[in-house]
Amino acid sequence: MKQTKTIIQSRFGDFDAFNHVNNVSQQQYLDIGRIDFILEHICSDMFRRTTRVILVSVAMDFVSQLTMGAPIEVVTELESVGNKSIKLRQRIVRKEADGDVVCTTSTSVLVAWDMESQQAVPVLDEWRTRLLSED
Repeated sequence: MKQTKTIIQSRFGDFDAFNHVNNVSQQQYLDIGRIDFILEHICSDMFRRTTRVILVSVAMDFVSQLTMGAPIEVVTELESVGNKSIKLRQRIVRKEADGDVVCTTSTSVLVAWDMESQQAVPVLDEWRTRLLSED
């Protein structure tokens, strides 16, 4: 299974009055992890191509508190590849001395998109091959 781990550097403005990372910042963390996954496992020059992927769906569940001071990592994994879509599973983890604590889980759907015609297109064969290879 393809996986990318992204270390997140939190910023002072990410936290609310309760010292929790707010939900908008958590979505930004997931975005960073998703972009790292795209560039590592789908296409390293994705954002310079005519055919790209766009985010069409995202769902988040807040499982545990994500508080100030703890190291944060986003883990992004491939869930499935469809005809025109790629589904990813993500989690935001708080790194603790006695193990990782999952704080947020998310699923997202990316669609292959032709920037010129502004339409969804089938996932390119080269992307599918990279995503489904066993390396």
